[in-house]
Amino acid sequence: ATPWERSRQVTSNPPKPAHTIRPVQLVRAIAASMPGARYSEMVKACVAAGINKATATAQVSKYRKALAESNN
Repeated sequence: ATPWERSRQVTSNPPKPAHTIRPVQLVRAIAASMPGARYSEMVKACVAAGINKATATAQVSKYRKALAESNN
C-alpha cells in the first residue's frame, strides 16, 4: 500500500457497534411506551432523552401517522 493509502486506513472511522441505539429507534421506543400521550408530550420526552428536537418532531409525526394507518 502507498503511504497515502496507509494514512487513510489509520484515520478512517471505525464502524459503530451493532448494539448502539440510533435516534430514530429511540424515538419509536419512547413513543411506543407512551400510547395515550399527546404529540407534544412525546416530543418533550424525546428531547429530554437527548434527541434533537427536529429529529424528535419528524419521527414522532411519522410514528403517529403509521400507527393511525395500521389501526384502520
